[in-house]
Amino acid sequence: MAALFILDARSFRDTELPPPADPFDPLDIGVFVTRSFDIDPVTGTPLPPRTMLSTRKLERLQADLLAAEAAGVTWKFVFVPEPIQNLGVVGASDRFEGYAAERSLLLRFIDEQQIDNVIFVAADIHGTLVNNLTYQRQEDVLQALIEYRNPLAAQQIETSAFEITTGAVAYDSPFGPTALEGLGVVAPDLLQAFLNSLGVGTLDEFSALPELVKNAALQGLIDEQIEPLGYSPIGLQDSSRIHARLRRGSYTAVFTYGWTEFVITPRHRRLRVTTYGIEPYTEETLAADPDGVTAREPRVVSRFVVWPN
Repeated sequence: MAALFILDARSFRDTELPPPADPFDPLDIGVFVTRSFDIDPVTGTPLPPRTMLSTRKLERLQADLLAAEAAGVTWKFVFVPEPIQNLGVVGASDRFEGYAAERSLLLRFIDEQQIDNVIFVAADIHGTLVNNLTYQRQEDVLQALIEYRNPLAAQQIETSAFEITTGAVAYDSPFGPTALEGLGVVAPDLLQAFLNSLGVGTLDEFSALPELVKNAALQGLIDEQIEPLGYSPIGLQDSSRIHARLRRGSYTAVFTYGWTEFVITPRHRRLRVTTYGIEPYTEETLAADPDGVTAREPRVVSRFVVWPN
């Protein structure tokens, strides 16, 4: 029914790329993306290949995925420390986006070898985001540069794989508040416009909104950053190759602590993905009221079902 592959993406990785000087500047974004594909943005010549996993581990994963497919295993879960979905250039140096050439090799292999029902399960960003996975071929990025086009204009190729990042059991604070506080530092005008669009003026007023509203708002904010780069918006609704249905909540859950449960039905081998959560708390809250914190009841904040290919 399922195979699990657990990867180490830190022990053997090459040095991370420096982040873009201005994450909102198209030129700086283009330079970063080009380098992430191991291409010199000035000369357009190939650079020495960089790896996040190590060549040996990547080859072992490819062989094991092929073996699982040949053995008739339905679901292939690939556990990675950092997200492989595209989330934009902010913080990308530490994710697969910073090693885009290797990311492309892996997703291209899964796609061209027709390995079905591959799910990446990632962590590190302290929130739940679900998205289908697309990739660009290195040669297409290089051709775009040769033709004096933006490397982001290279074709995004759809795969049948998707990723879910799992939230933290406890972390101060979850992805949602952390992202908004960071946005207030790097782009305060953008944060204020975001708050005003929701009819609130401060982050404290925003935190009082219903959870579903907050998750939807954050998902929209993320989409505004990644869609102009040619990346797929958060969620599985835009995929033509993944047959999924959202049952509760949304494909974003970034304002709670919790965990994600994967259940495969024996008969049809459908996959049910449920994210549970509790209200987040600070270290100070835990110290002042430990019984109150431990009495918080987990609830379902997101659930979707996926039919196997």
